[in-house]
Amino acid sequence: MLPILPRKLERLIQRLPRQQRRVARLLARGGTYRQAAVSRGLHLRTVRNYMRQVRLRRPDVYAAVVEHRTIRLAERHAAALARRAERTRQWCFSQSRRRYRDAEEGRPFGKCGWILP
Repeated sequence: MLPILPRKLERLIQRLPRQQRRVARLLARGGTYRQAAVSRGLHLRTVRNYMRQVRLRRPDVYAAVVEHRTIRLAERHAAALARRAERTRQWCFSQSRRRYRDAEEGRPFGKCGWILP
């Protein structure tokens, strides 16, 4: 589910034309330009042009969208880093189990079981 935008930002976005408004909403909710293009059925260049028009004609709206988008993307980035740290932790744990098992079976450290010495 997409996050709800603050009222002030929603009021600013309401001033835009329909297509620009839809793209600006998606970007403000933390979406990427590519995601906005795919979800709206637009070309990536069209999305960039819409936001360029917003930046040139409504700099106050553009600044608010970019500010809110930055916050959302930072949250996504933090979540991705947490997922990566968890995967790393699981990988290190599996490697330590493998090394322990190899040591019990008498295989030297670092040698794979399918490679002959």
